Amino acid sequence: MQLKGSPSVNSVVVGFTDRCYPNGSRLFSLGTSKDPETAAIRLYAVLRQLDEEGIMSAWVDMEFPDEGIWLTLRERLYRAAV
Repeated sequence: MQLKGSPSVNSVVVGFTDRCYPNGSRLFSLGTSKDPETAAIRLYAVLRQLDEEGIMSAWVDMEFPDEGIWLTLRERLYRAAV
């Protein structure tokens, strides 16, 4: 998973429904960027879906706070990227 930089056109994006990504990107949604509980729940479903579809590379929207559930989500994403 790509955790830094910006998504490119036609990339796979793990992100939020209330944000804009390049045209042609395929969004795997974590919900909205205002709902950390839903994002945490959705994360595992999204990671399973990426694995089931054999997707080896995705850009991840990491623009969220470093606190609370968001911090836990960030740590899980870093582990998944290794």
